[in-house]
Amino acid sequence: MAEPSFNSRNSFFLGALVIGVTTVASFVHLKYHGKQFFRIQSKKCKQLIHRKGLKIFMIENSEDWVKILPSFFRSVEKSKIVGLDCEWVSRDAKEPVALMQISSQSGECVLVRFCKVKKISPKIQEILENEEILKVGVGILGDAHRMGRESGVSVRGCLDLRHLVFSHQNKEKLKKRMGLAGLSAELLDIALEKDFRISCSDWEAPRLTNRQIDYASLDAFVSVPIFCELIKDLYQLSIKTRFFPVAASESWDIAREIVKPYLDKHFKAGTYLAIEEKSITIENKVSYKVYPLKGDKNGFQPRKGPLYSNCYMEAPDGEILCTCDSRKAAWYLSKGIAEQVKDDPLTIRLKFEPSGRPVGECDKYYQTPKDNCCVVCGKGESYVRKNVVPQEYRKHFPDVMKNHQSHDVLLLCVTCHKISNSYDLALRTRLAEECDAPIGTENNVRVTEDFLLKKVVSAARAIKSAKDKIPADRLSELEARITEYYNVSFLNDDVLEKALRIGTRSVNEAYQPHGLKVVSCYAEKYGLVNLERLWRKHFIDSMEPKFLPPLWSLDHNKERLDNRKAQNRVDPQDYVIAIAESHTVSQINHSVAEYP
Repeated sequence: MAEPSFNSRNSFFLGALVIGVTTVASFVHLKYHGKQFFRIQSKKCKQLIHRKGLKIFMIENSEDWVKILPSFFRSVEKSKIVGLDCEWVSRDAKEPVALMQISSQSGECVLVRFCKVKKISPKIQEILENEEILKVGVGILGDAHRMGRESGVSVRGCLDLRHLVFSHQNKEKLKKRMGLAGLSAELLDIALEKDFRISCSDWEAPRLTNRQIDYASLDAFVSVPIFCELIKDLYQLSIKTRFFPVAASESWDIAREIVKPYLDKHFKAGTYLAIEEKSITIENKVSYKVYPLKGDKNGFQPRKGPLYSNCYMEAPDGEILCTCDSRKAAWYLSKGIAEQVKDDPLTIRLKFEPSGRPVGECDKYYQTPKDNCCVVCGKGESYVRKNVVPQEYRKHFPDVMKNHQSHDVLLLCVTCHKISNSYDLALRTRLAEECDAPIGTENNVRVTEDFLLKKVVSAARAIKSAKDKIPADRLSELEARITEYYNVSFLNDDVLEKALRIGTRSVNEAYQPHGLKVVSCYAEKYGLVNLERLWRKHFIDSMEPKFLPPLWSLDHNKERLDNRKAQNRVDPQDYVIAIAESHTVSQINHSVAEYP
């Protein structure tokens, strides 16, 4: 073979030199510009804020509330829409809110530092709690929950913008970028800065940097124009890209009706599917199609019908025993053991003497009609049953206290139900400490798993399924794991089959569920009626319900049990467990007093 010529060798070395120099130059370029990239992004954000004319109000103490211009509240009152977001920190498995951002459609943004200001302005609270004022954002339900937990404010009227993406003409493109930054880039041509060093920065720092302030303000600001773009595209409304028009009452009414089925609904793939199509007409003008959600798969399903039918059941002599459900009344009639005596309201009369008659104020509760509305806010639709005394405790009560428990089943709207559940965690935690009843700890589980056995089973499965593909060293290691466990010198088919059938889980005989331990503790020390009272008082103090049914009482079961005892209709031992007369209510009220 002929040797390469001098020119060929020179060309080779020259090419290698060019490649090397290019690589080094590229590395230097990337290293240098990598450092500059986030500065450039920050500069773009500042330019954007200046160009859009954002006005930012930082609230760090109670005196700062007066800085907010009246124009902010006028803007919110006129357009009925705000962008909402929050930033938090992760600390000790908790995520306390450090900053809340709320932006009006006119570009005024209020930044509330919750780490410094614990109580918010009554006007801001009114905006957050008013469900007629739309709060828009991406993942906004999680933010609303955090803010409610932090400030005690019930944030209502929240719309996750992702619900509207799936009806957009460019949905296939938008589905790939459904974060706030992606929607902003696609719909507004605004590139938000999403540097993790900012998003995960210290939001509880004594002083926020300008970059942090710009980041937080824009996150709240862009949500409103994104909403306008989505609605405008879907329904050809007279809505400008950035703001609603000055005279936008009709457009607002239409937009409000369009998004109503999506309010306060967690977004999850699949929930956007329409099951029904209906038309709405605003002021007898144009009709628009609305596509309701199939259901909130990421939370509680609202009831499809009313809870209370308010039918009446009478004794043979005409005395009202209680109100009842229409289905229950229909059952008595179908069995021929009752007769219908009135149509409106439906009233049935038993043909036999009931086991007991109403006695005292506690039984009058069951004779009284009840409204189908949220007992906290009065909302008359989309409500969920709330067990004031959670079932994890009630199911361990004696039968006499488990029957007729409808007193502690109330109606809440979906939003109030979620807020109430978040408050319940505080009392459950306190009961866990008081009764030595841990909640979901590593050692306090019903079933334990032996991880050594899992490794043996895993080795057996690997050998069984792919023995020929496993490297020799790794195969020897897996075989040794099995032979050591069975104390045999070599692995044969019988041993391998045994290893495949090993059960890795075992029942923890010492396990006691949290609810059972709490009930046992109160049965021994205070009496179960006091545990009921504790949960009822907690519900009253935390939710401040304004629409409770008449005669709803903290001490409901005590009077009912006393009446049953007088009628000899209760087991003496159950009565002792329930009442524990040696203890008084005042002895256990400390459990609630410690909660906000």
